[in-house]
Amino acid sequence: RMSKYTNTYEERQSVDDMADLAMQNHLKQSNLSENVHWCKVGPDAKTNYVPLFWLVSQIILCPDYVVSTNDKLYLIEVKGTKKLKLNDYEKLREMYTKAIDLQNQIVKIEVALMYFSHPNAKPIWISFKKLEEMWNSIDKFEEYPEKDFAGKPKLYKVLPLV
Repeated sequence: RMSKYTNTYEERQSVDDMADLAMQNHLKQSNLSENVHWCKVGPDAKTNYVPLFWLVSQIILCPDYVVSTNDKLYLIEVKGTKKLKLNDYEKLREMYTKAIDLQNQIVKIEVALMYFSHPNAKPIWISFKKLEEMWNSIDKFEEYPEKDFAGKPKLYKVLPLV
């Protein structure tokens, strides 16, 4: 079963996250080991469910995955849809801004989005700078049918990915 954006929050949480599974397969196929080279850190209501868990992502700034290899640190948001919510974009921008301040002092840090069009797809790597160009090239915001926790529209843009 596929999760659709028109489904309720509960319905979306009851199905597997295709992009998340695809990311884990990609990391394993790249000979990277969990808790050695990578870990899943982002708030995920499917695996870390407690009541009101959705509020966590409104408070903490955290990517879906952290990968550390070849003296580089990658902060990665994983997507299985071309739709990127405004609040996800803002989270990535904030991580990028913080990473810029740190990387000159310590190590190379990359903030990026990885897009999987289907479970066995070769991922598309989009650095934050490229994502920012894409984002700014799109004028039109779309709106999810559901509202956010404050009753405001959930805005997103459709990324021009093939």
